[in-house]
This record gives sequence, structure tokens and C-alpha cells, in this order.
Amino acid sequence: MKFIIAEVQSRFNYIDNWKVSYQTLPVWLKAIIAKMLRSLAMAQDGNQNIVLITFAIVEGEIGDAWEFFLTNLRRYIVTRDGMGIISNHYNYIDAAIARSNRTWSPPRA
Repeated sequence: MKFIIAEVQSRFNYIDNWKVSYQTLPVWLKAIIAKMLRSLAMAQDGNQNIVLITFAIVEGEIGDAWEFFLTNLRRYIVTRDGMGIISNHYNYIDAAIARSNRTWSPPRA
């Protein structure tokens, strides 16, 4: 992380603290979405496959939070069938999927 911070500071002459960065994050995300519609964070695995990454800031690892996350994931991000979910929080996810009115049932996911 310290190398990324140093690179941003040297390349863009930008210095900020975590509190200010956290407060301005929604503005930056809206600008990115406006510029690149349907954009999403992504990573690359060891086999050079592109993997989409999604996240949400919620009150905790509880069923309602997972239901909120999965509902919005399905509504705005996962818009085609045949998608998979990988997580180590399967109890919460199973409960949220059971309450999802079959929006995550095969062949959808």
C-alpha cells in the first residue's frame, strides 16, 4: 500500500488523508460510472482470467446485509444468466438466496 501511495503522490502530486478520501469516494465513483457506463472493479487470477469484484459497505455480516447486497448485485451488475457466486459465507448467502424469489436459481446462477 505504501508504494501505491508514494506513486500517486509522485505522479499526480496528490496528498490526502483517509477521512477526506473516504468522504470523496462517492463523488469519484459517480464520475467513473458516468464516464464508463457499466464499469466495475476487476482483478486477474493466476491463469490470467478477468474476475469481477463487487463489494458493499454494510452494518455487518448478517442475513439482511447479504440480502441487500445480493438483491442489488442481481439488479444492477449480474444482468445475464449463468453467473456464479464464490464466498466463504455460505450460510448467510444460502439464506439470502432462499428469500430471493428464485432470482438466483438455475439457470440464472
